[in-house]
Amino acid sequence: MKAPKIGGYRLPGKAPANANKYNADKVEKLPSKVDLRKFMTAVEEQVGNSCVANALAGAYEYLTKRELEDDTDVSRLFVYYNARYLDDMHQEDAGSYMETAIKGLKEYGACSESNWPNEDDLILEEPNSDAYSEAESFKIIDSKHLETDLTVWKSALAEGYPIAFALNTFDSFDDACNNKGRVPMPKKSDKTRETHGWHAMLAVGYSDPDKVFIVRNSWGEEWGDKGYCYIPYDYVIHDEYNGHDSWIIKAIDESNYGEEVWDKDESSSFTDEDSTVIEDFYLLTEDPDGFIEDLEALLEEYTESEEGYYFDYEVSEEDEDGNCEISMNDFYLDTEDEDSFLEALEELCIEYAVDDEEYDYQVAGYEDEEEDEEEEDEEEEEEEEDEEEEEDDEEEEEDDEEEEEESSSKKRK
Repeated sequence: MKAPKIGGYRLPGKAPANANKYNADKVEKLPSKVDLRKFMTAVEEQVGNSCVANALAGAYEYLTKRELEDDTDVSRLFVYYNARYLDDMHQEDAGSYMETAIKGLKEYGACSESNWPNEDDLILEEPNSDAYSEAESFKIIDSKHLETDLTVWKSALAEGYPIAFALNTFDSFDDACNNKGRVPMPKKSDKTRETHGWHAMLAVGYSDPDKVFIVRNSWGEEWGDKGYCYIPYDYVIHDEYNGHDSWIIKAIDESNYGEEVWDKDESSSFTDEDSTVIEDFYLLTEDPDGFIEDLEALLEEYTESEEGYYFDYEVSEEDEDGNCEISMNDFYLDTEDEDSFLEALEELCIEYAVDDEEYDYQVAGYEDEEEDEEEEDEEEEEEEEDEEEEEDDEEEEEDDEEEEEESSSKKRK
């Protein structure tokens, strides 16, 4: 059977009116980074359209690992079957609703994968009585719905709760396999995936320096960065791309998961001190495709491999003059000839910009270097002025001494 276009996540249309809302008021100051991965179990590969069950199973396994120090795999097909059963859809592999899957965890609980394995031929089968008996002791007690808001999401993660959510994915989503796990912003040329459109995943951290969420997928450890990917804030917190159906689950009333997963490091996870980082880039042009193609060629010329550079861009709609604005969300390279590259980049911008004032960018660190140079120049000027003043003072003292000697000589005469 061909998988539905929306994949394993079924759109609810809107969040339920009676949903218990998460309040982002417990963390006074958010850390620059949060990463829950060290408490996650191994990334599994889903069978069928079970992405919702995989996301929630990952969240449940995280809770049991932190609370009970138990890394037993939860049966995703048990969660998947019960979610479909509650919606009377258990006779087909057509995905599930997030809210119903959570309801199933509250009503039926979760059994171990050894009791109900992750096998294709079990997708449509009702789990056995042993699975239900075991799951009776492992129910979640609470769930909270999250608004699609950056601060709300970061607060939940900083408290130590992974977020099950849904995202509309595109062909470029698989770029995570070639870009150290990074997923680019969707482009106008992207088409919704045939096998995975709306897709459920689990957010397990964030990085302010890189402006990305750390996300656990369910396509095995060979995909992305060992099964994880890094999705831009602007992609996840987006009215059109986000399913607005995001949840945290709880196995106990109160927990203290937070500060152990905080990181105060302000540096990027993808660049180092030798990387050339371009910031605040924009260019207005009538030929955005030509510019991007030539920029890619330029980057290939100045780096040793495709892993030596990365840029993620967005192109605006055409204005009344037929021009588009290109903006960069992330742009860096590792090159041994930074000066020549920057000269070539400047020439490329001049070539494609509609005029000299319709492009701009900053090179990270250059402002600091210029400020340091200005400070050094000021210090040198001050030193020179001090030396000149000292010389003037010495000359005045010598003149005074000579005058005194002359005066004394006249008196003796």
